[in-house]
Amino acid sequence: MTVEAVDRILIVDSPIIQDQSIQKENLISIFPSSGSSLNQHGEINFIIETCDQYLLLHKSYIYLEASLTKLDSSALSDTDEVTLTNNAPMFLFDRATYSMDGMQVENVIDPGRASLMKGLLTYSSTMNKQNTFGWILETKDIMNYKINKYTKNRKGLLTFCIPLTHIFGFAECYNKIVYGRKHTLSLYRSPENKNSITSTDPTKFTAKMTINKLQWIIPKIMPSLEMQNKLLNLFESNKLVQMPFISRQFESYNIPNGNREFTWKLGTKYDKIKYIVLSFQTARDNNYLNAAKFDNCGLEEIYVELNSERYPYECLKFDFDKFNAVQQYNFAKEFRNSYYESIKDYIFMEEDVYYYYYPLLVFDVSKQNDRIIASRPDVTIKASFAKNIAQSTKCYCLILSENVVEVKDNRVKVVSI
Repeated sequence: MTVEAVDRILIVDSPIIQDQSIQKENLISIFPSSGSSLNQHGEINFIIETCDQYLLLHKSYIYLEASLTKLDSSALSDTDEVTLTNNAPMFLFDRATYSMDGMQVENVIDPGRASLMKGLLTYSSTMNKQNTFGWILETKDIMNYKINKYTKNRKGLLTFCIPLTHIFGFAECYNKIVYGRKHTLSLYRSPENKNSITSTDPTKFTAKMTINKLQWIIPKIMPSLEMQNKLLNLFESNKLVQMPFISRQFESYNIPNGNREFTWKLGTKYDKIKYIVLSFQTARDNNYLNAAKFDNCGLEEIYVELNSERYPYECLKFDFDKFNAVQQYNFAKEFRNSYYESIKDYIFMEEDVYYYYYPLLVFDVSKQNDRIIASRPDVTIKASFAKNIAQSTKCYCLILSENVVEVKDNRVKVVSI
């Protein structure tokens, strides 16, 4: 069968299409519920009760005002060699949770590192420094740049807008309105500020970050009258509404020092895993030694097993210190187009930046045999190193899985696809 095609430059009589389905869009501000403390270890809740509103969580964001000062709350001087890490606002929290109608949709442990690892793999390098949520990648002279930005120019007074898409897979993947549901966003304040701050010498230069204001800003959509009638008929018919997304789950593992190999058994906790991303750090937790930089720790081989299936099936040995990890760099570079099912070109971090600052290990496990698909797989990580593992070394694991929020008969549930 042959279908005749016409070049679009020859179609001169095409109609003008106007979209009048939305008549208004406003931003609404949600403040922390009473009893929430912004700077003490504990839960900060933002609650939107069930209401007759069309909300677009995909474009919502957290507005945060903070101050960067010395530990005694006095101002930092231009000579204090201390400033914010990359992704600093998210390191202020131990955990972030989003729930709909009381049903937990997503729960992200350590959102600072989780969003950092995800962002490094999906944000174009052109976005570096050109954003409102503190995303400034590491370079040789970045300390001076950030001291000028945060201490000299802004006098330690900081303002951030953190997209909800930066934190939760649900907000990123589901880009449509949600109607008539109760929403709860919970941020668990960390008892420490040190992961948000980096210093050239923690014995001499220290600081703290204090939250002064915190709001959840959400677009409220007003559809046209025609669209309102269509949407209300849909919702009142109790027809199944599905909201697919890729969830983000995060775990960490303290690696016993003195060994050259380790095995981490995560067990059978996760359904429908698509990707696993791993990273390592040695002595970078709550000590001003830049929690936003990762270490290679002499790693030379690593793979993931789902049941007995190995990913990748074959993997070349590598050496980050000798800038010989081309296969791992390509896995990381190819992640974005695989994740978004895209073929668009984008600017990934340079190879040397990857080797020195961000040696992330990416495993695409989306191709699975029937046995793995039929049940929760038993997940195991195995690695070997060229030297003994140093004390205070941690492995971090970001697991990305397919899920869907289903709404039917006025009930919400989260299921695996």
